[in-house]
Amino acid sequence: MFGHCRAEWSKGRDRVILESLLLHARNLRDFLFGRIEEYGRDADKAVVATDYTPKWNADKGNHAYQILWDTDGAINAQLAHLSRRRSDPDAQRKLDIDAEKIAAAVDKAWGAFHGALNSTPWGAHFDAAVAKRSELGLS
Repeated sequence: MFGHCRAEWSKGRDRVILESLLLHARNLRDFLFGRIEEYGRDADKAVVATDYTPKWNADKGNHAYQILWDTDGAINAQLAHLSRRRSDPDAQRKLDIDAEKIAAAVDKAWGAFHGALNSTPWGAHFDAAVAKRSELGLS
């Protein structure tokens, strides 16, 4: 879904596509860089990348993905259903300008995670699931 949103955004820059791209980017960011201890009472429900491979470095200080942290507050404001922050242009970065950088950082992080995942039994399961979805036309 993230890839679809990224492709659609680059075609027409529709606001609905931007929100979908930001939502999926935030979910992937939280999965890739989340730590169980950050989930508090929901820790037993959370799924993070390090659950699948201890080789994945969920370092939020990794500057290769800095745009994901620089835009965190603005993304949360943009995705809020009802809030004053969402309607206040001074409280948000220009996410439409940063969208491609955000997408590129998520793609880069996902590729690095996939590389780490391939050194585990999960790698084969993941690749098989992706292949199955592609066969069904769901990629």
